[in-house]
Amino acid sequence: MFTNKNQPNGKRSLNDRDGSDGSRAGRPSTSLHGSGQDIMASMDLIDAREALDQAVAARLSQHQATWLAGACSRRSAKLGPAGIRGHSIAYDPGKWHDLPFGDGSISRGEVFDLSGASAADVFTASYVFGMGKRGYGRSRYDKIRSGAPHLGRTLEQVREIGLGQGPIFAYAQLYGGPDYDRRTRPGTLPWSRIASYGPAFFTKFLYFTVPGALILDARLAARVARLTGNESGYLKNGRPVAWTPFRYAVYLHWMRQAAIDVSRHAVPHTISAELIELTLFDAELADLPLRTENAAAAAVPDENDDGDAAD
Repeated sequence: MFTNKNQPNGKRSLNDRDGSDGSRAGRPSTSLHGSGQDIMASMDLIDAREALDQAVAARLSQHQATWLAGACSRRSAKLGPAGIRGHSIAYDPGKWHDLPFGDGSISRGEVFDLSGASAADVFTASYVFGMGKRGYGRSRYDKIRSGAPHLGRTLEQVREIGLGQGPIFAYAQLYGGPDYDRRTRPGTLPWSRIASYGPAFFTKFLYFTVPGALILDARLAARVARLTGNESGYLKNGRPVAWTPFRYAVYLHWMRQAAIDVSRHAVPHTISAELIELTLFDAELADLPLRTENAAAAAVPDENDDGDAAD
């Protein structure tokens, strides 16, 4: 295994629609604070601004930023000198005997060190990192591979698109289209959608291969929805939706924006978006402070249900 909507041609631009509920969306960008690739220049700025505006409108309150600064500092201390690269996940080596990590644990650093390996190898390592000891992890992995005979070549192309055009374009490739309404079936060109390999899984591959990408899964979607006070685009009736490329752009903006705001309360430390992601993933949902005292908490989702974001 290891070896515009305002375009002159009248067509709707990337990510006109956020999801199946028809909520408003725009064309995304991933630029905010110097991390990742600035793809605004190659996109319709009006739509890109909308993604940024949605993130800014939902930015952390001062109370939330202060709380998260403390949580991030405590999580950082647990990571030790290796930092985020040292964050490791346990897995069952009996089910993954073909992995080069034979001790039942795989770290972010070990997956990042595969950057020069084939995309198929990074796919496997990032999948194991994301799944850990989940009982159905190996069977789903085998299903993904058997259903995508050209998996390696497809992922090589997605990685190259991400390196050249940024994480939103790479996300759209694996998503299968520019928005929910025009999302194609798996294996339909010119997109790169892979059966049983939805955003909750493939953002882990993007995180390890495309600068500027971040992991987005069901736990993170629930926590961002609580902090922003808005489920729209992330959850529907407490279940994850198939996050569109536009929603992923909003998420990237929001996470980097959060890193800036939290860092102001964590002097002398600088908090990265990656540390925000890890801290939120580990946090108990009920412990996260609401934006305002009178805000209503969203429905508590099933933490083991990836919903529509799984496929």
